[in-house]
Amino acid sequence: MSIFEHMIGRRCPVCDAGPESASLFRSASIRAEDLSAFTFASRKTPEFMSLNLVKCGACATVYATEAPPESALSEAYSDAAYDSSAEAALAAESYIRALRPHLRLGGGSMSALEIGAGTGVFLERLMDAGFGQVVGVEPSVSAIMEASPRVPEHIRTGIFNCQDFEEDSFDLICCFQTLEHVADPRAIA
Repeated sequence: MSIFEHMIGRRCPVCDAGPESASLFRSASIRAEDLSAFTFASRKTPEFMSLNLVKCGACATVYATEAPPESALSEAYSDAAYDSSAEAALAAESYIRALRPHLRLGGGSMSALEIGAGTGVFLERLMDAGFGQVVGVEPSVSAIMEASPRVPEHIRTGIFNCQDFEEDSFDLICCFQTLEHVADPRAIA
């Protein structure tokens, strides 16, 4: 079964308006023969494929009116190749530098969750900054295999599900360059 066989209709992920108020932004441009191990990889070279995209008439968000079911996305992201360790390290340095002035660090009492943790490089920066508990969620097995030896035990393999965590159990929750990959962004808000 192709990941694009059983598509699910979607409303605007920001304001929940229906697609009837939207205007076409870009027609679907997916060709099965162009799909590869990097199609669902993070920070990949663009292959200029997209689902049918519309611009919401209520809030101007551009989104896909149909998406593959979460189970198909989970499998695609799990099997995705990974080749962006250098870029992820640079991004992690930028994120920790931007966050540091806003964090109450010290004593190892802070806890953090990163959704879409990749290799866990940002989790490592958080540990270096004094976070006592860090947890990452990452669907790509290839990304986790690229992690430094001190990180994999902190990463859960799979798609983020808020029911997997107790409410208010983290001081910091991060989701960098990941929201566009989530089946229902409103569900994790």
